[in-house]
Amino acid sequence: MLVTPLPNPETVAALLDTTWRVAEAETARTESVDPEALILGIRVLV
Repeated sequence: MLVTPLPNPETVAALLDTTWRVAEAETARTESVDPEALILGIRVLV
C-alpha cells in the first residue's frame, strides 16, 4: 500500500512567504535606478 505524505501547512506557508519576499526584493533591485547608469547618462547630456 502506497501512502502519500501530506505537506505541513506551516512549512508551506513559510516557504511561500520566503518566496514572495525574495521575489519582491529582486523586483525592487532590478527596477530601481542604477546610479552608475544615471551618472553616465548625465555625462552624455552635458
